[in-house]
Amino acid sequence: MITFYSEKNGVKEKVEANIGDNLMFAIGILGDCGGECICSTCHVHITPEHNRNFTEDEKFTLDIADNVEYNSRLSCQVLVDETMQDKTVRIINNEILY
Repeated sequence: MITFYSEKNGVKEKVEANIGDNLMFAIGILGDCGGECICSTCHVHITPEHNRNFTEDEKFTLDIADNVEYNSRLSCQVLVDETMQDKTVRIINNEILY
């Protein structure tokens, strides 16, 4: 089990997830495209920066997203691993939550 934090609307919450879990579901986001890497509604900032192993699809989608920073990722494209321990995932689009 990996422990990290999600920040929604300025409120930070502890999250526990298993290695291999999809980050989008672990932090409670329901992306418009269902995790197909085409809409950017699951855009997050991960601090400290998470690995930068982007697919071409993720790079393209982030190129057209708002509020992109050096630590931006599409949470649908990130699997929880041991490097997520104690990091903070700030949710950019606070309207698409379940």
